[in-house]
Amino acid sequence: SLASMLVQNGDGIEALGRLQQLLVGGEAFPPALAARLQELVPGAIVNMYGPTETTIWSSTHRLAGQTETIPIGRPIANTTLYILDESMNPVPVGTPGELYIGGDGVTDGYLDRPELTAERFVPDPFGADGGRLYRTGDLVRYRADGVVEFLGRVDHQVKIRGYRIEIGEIESELGRHADVSENVVVAVDGALEGQRELLAYVVGTPGAALTSDGLRGHLGARLPDFMIPGRFEILDALPRTPNGKIDRARLPAPGASRAVRSVDAVAARDELERVLVDIWERDLGTRPIGVQDNFFELGGHSLLALKVFGQVEAELGVRLPLATLFQAPTVNLLAAALREEKPELANLAPRVVEASVGVPEPAEAPAAKRRGRALVPIKPTGSRTPLFLVHAHGGHVFFYTDLAARLDPDQPFYALQAYGVDGDCEPLETFEEMAAGYLEEIRTVQQTGPYRLGGDCLGGVVAYEMAQRLRAAGERVDIVAMFDSFHPSHRPYIPDRIYNVVHLFHMFASLHIPNLLRLPWSEKVKYFKTKGRRALEQIGNHAGVRRHGESGASPIAGTQAALSRAFDRYEPRPYDGEVVLFKAERQPFGIRNDPHLGWRGIPSALEVVEIPNYFQCGVLEPAVAVLAQELNARLAALPEPEARPRANGAVKPRP
Repeated sequence: SLASMLVQNGDGIEALGRLQQLLVGGEAFPPALAARLQELVPGAIVNMYGPTETTIWSSTHRLAGQTETIPIGRPIANTTLYILDESMNPVPVGTPGELYIGGDGVTDGYLDRPELTAERFVPDPFGADGGRLYRTGDLVRYRADGVVEFLGRVDHQVKIRGYRIEIGEIESELGRHADVSENVVVAVDGALEGQRELLAYVVGTPGAALTSDGLRGHLGARLPDFMIPGRFEILDALPRTPNGKIDRARLPAPGASRAVRSVDAVAARDELERVLVDIWERDLGTRPIGVQDNFFELGGHSLLALKVFGQVEAELGVRLPLATLFQAPTVNLLAAALREEKPELANLAPRVVEASVGVPEPAEAPAAKRRGRALVPIKPTGSRTPLFLVHAHGGHVFFYTDLAARLDPDQPFYALQAYGVDGDCEPLETFEEMAAGYLEEIRTVQQTGPYRLGGDCLGGVVAYEMAQRLRAAGERVDIVAMFDSFHPSHRPYIPDRIYNVVHLFHMFASLHIPNLLRLPWSEKVKYFKTKGRRALEQIGNHAGVRRHGESGASPIAGTQAALSRAFDRYEPRPYDGEVVLFKAERQPFGIRNDPHLGWRGIPSALEVVEIPNYFQCGVLEPAVAVLAQELNARLAALPEPEARPRANGAVKPRP
């Protein structure tokens, strides 16, 4: 998905032209995309394959010229690939079979899911006693040269936007809807090349009036966002095989059935709205789209937002912040935002648009632009005291959408993106400056306390500084919620560049020392020479890797570099208030083992809540379900004021 975006973006194409090596993985590699990347990337391009259950990568294939298919290649070190039939017998070269993976990368199984573990992790009939294989469900075959070629899935498990999904789980939940008689969910080609999306075919009960909003809401209460189909199609009946089974091959093409809509699509009312509808229909891959249809309900996400806004800039000459979509998620609202930014678009004529395609107006220098806007109203409705969360190191706030969907329906939620991340102004260099700017914008929504603040990663530290300033001004701050936020002094206990080396050394040692211990003495020296030389080469290559965000020409890279510098120089003062630290159960290697992440004794009240996930993954699916539950509980326990002053001076009484 990301590679597809890069080849369609001017900045991405420029960046690709400087790469010495590009690793592509996570999805099937479309040959057309591979051919385009080979035109743009001067260095090597490697297709990486491997499920999470075998610790990420299991095989690789270096591209060499154009081919009709992109193989997944050969196994990496200490990994074995088997292509087996239904009886777990090896298949001949060229014959399709299911891929099984063995070796040191195979994990122990799924946490608290013994039945699924037994199904997917099976005894290795070809290796040493006690060995296991992971059954991938991927359909593959050997080529004559021994390279493995990916063909598809042997079951109905699919991968959508990086998440591996069991289709049956979605069908089961959809079948629980009172007005759904039967349904089938399939993965189809999405709007982005190489990306798949979910499509649900639904048969209603007699007399049922199904709507896309109703079906989406039903699933949204039970499943994470990435498992909710982007489109729904209603059928009078599902196609069947002669023996009565559902015939997935005969399902109609998307759009061939009667559409499932809550309301009829509202047509574009002027040329600007028509241009936007065309862009949305083209990039979202669905039609018809009305001017009141919601971008996110149509299946839009951050990658598609980048594509849509890139087309808007190319055709209309206006660059808007990505966060505009939270405030203007429909065509008519986005058109209004564009007219406000560029008033002459109000009189847009068809020929003007056609002439301007691909020729955006010159952008002003950042210094000549207005100061950027940080406040993003992700969910501004609700009667409770608003929650304000600060961006992480990336600067943008799209990653909060999963959390927003799981917050209490009555909880208003605003996010704060970093100044400069959209290229509309220079980034700020200190957390003190950021806190002052963010508070100024927050007060346009909420003039007085109590305030409820937080943030992910270094965003939690900025929120801490904001709370300090509010308390110093005599305001009440109920809570500062930090998600995996290290105290600035809680750094890797070795310099950054040495940290890279030690991290790799630790990784290689963890992998190879157990193997050395199992080998007879006659083979230990040979193994050490072979693996040790390779390990030293890779460690040497990484020894000079600069710190993430140290430099870069793009607005995002420049903002990240400024955020890193600001974090390094910030010194938190003691805080007389409550801080809740939501801490990942699994922390990165190289950081001191401190359950408080360096914050103990600094705030007067510190609560640590451990979330079962890896570092900085708490705001994403699936761990966000636990985080949201814990956060909702703490927000619900806070007392609400009898009346809350609004930005315009009015007072909203409590119901």
